[in-house]
Amino acid sequence: MGCSLQLLGIVCLVIFYFHKSPALKKHEKNYPGITMIKCCVNAYDNEEENFDVFFRQDYPGPRQLIFTVPNESAPVVPVIQSYLKKYPDADAQMLVSTTRKALWRKVDAIHDGMQCAKHPIVLLSDSDSVVNEDYFSQNVACLEDADTSLVTIPQYDFRMNSFGSALKLGNTCDLATFVMISWAFSKSPGFGWGHSMAFWKDDFDSFGEHTWSYLNDFLADDIAIPKLFTMHGLKVRFANIHCPVQYSDKTVNDVIQQKRRWAWCQKIALPNKWLYLLATMVYPQVPATLALLFSGFSSWSWVLWFSCAGVRILVSVVHELLFQKSLKTNLKYFWTILLWDLGQAYFVLETFLSDTIDFDGKRYRVVNRYFLERVPQ
Repeated sequence: MGCSLQLLGIVCLVIFYFHKSPALKKHEKNYPGITMIKCCVNAYDNEEENFDVFFRQDYPGPRQLIFTVPNESAPVVPVIQSYLKKYPDADAQMLVSTTRKALWRKVDAIHDGMQCAKHPIVLLSDSDSVVNEDYFSQNVACLEDADTSLVTIPQYDFRMNSFGSALKLGNTCDLATFVMISWAFSKSPGFGWGHSMAFWKDDFDSFGEHTWSYLNDFLADDIAIPKLFTMHGLKVRFANIHCPVQYSDKTVNDVIQQKRRWAWCQKIALPNKWLYLLATMVYPQVPATLALLFSGFSSWSWVLWFSCAGVRILVSVVHELLFQKSLKTNLKYFWTILLWDLGQAYFVLETFLSDTIDFDGKRYRVVNRYFLERVPQ
């Protein structure tokens, strides 16, 4: 069953790749304005180079760039200031976010950025996202479709250059299969990715003040915001727009901490926790390893094990050839996919048995499935 899902995922991935975003409509007068809110803190994801393209977008309409920081001592501040000096004519600013109501500073930053947004389209962008010069145009073109209210881009990592960062090859396999199947068979998926979400501001504002009380305690903003749109009957769209995230020089601990958060996101995206536990078995390497152990390492179980490994590696190869036009990462680190898959058993079981999660040295309890409350220490 797991291998069948992987192969179906490859088919959906290929279809998604050729499912290009529509061309930007020609406007006789003004193109809709777009405000980008980029939430920033650190400067270890090549921000000193990746930020430049946001000032050079080829979008013909009005553009506003808001770079939010939690305080003026944040490491990314000098990078932002250097770009504001480099492009003095750009409608761009650095905004120090002072709101302190949400569990996550990013939600507070989005709140403060929204108060300064001038234009009808808002685009939320993480500081590690990497885009081309047509990024704004492609997002606006998707939103110009009458039935689309929010556009998000399936996230994959690139520029992986270490063992720790290469572990995310397995995560890209998950994107290429499970996410692509969801895209193909769901009219409006109720989840998205925080590194890139564009939406009509009027739609977002129509949710009322309930929006912020909902977001402030939600486990993850990249699930909460699309969920708000689908709850109100508005369509969320996955778009094939170039927007990977920089993932270089990461340690194994960096990956583990991120994986713990993602495991919870996967858990709340499924209807119940028992289905989440069962989902472990659709990672082919997990049941194949159990077969290997319980058969006493028989020859047929080894054939099965390596066949399952080959299927997952094939998924990764297809994704890298299509989206990165290279096999550089796979040729060096393909074996990390097997470690990622076998690690699912641990992370899924840990998340299944727990109702708490640790972030930045603080412990939270998950309540009512989606929300967090601080655990006193």
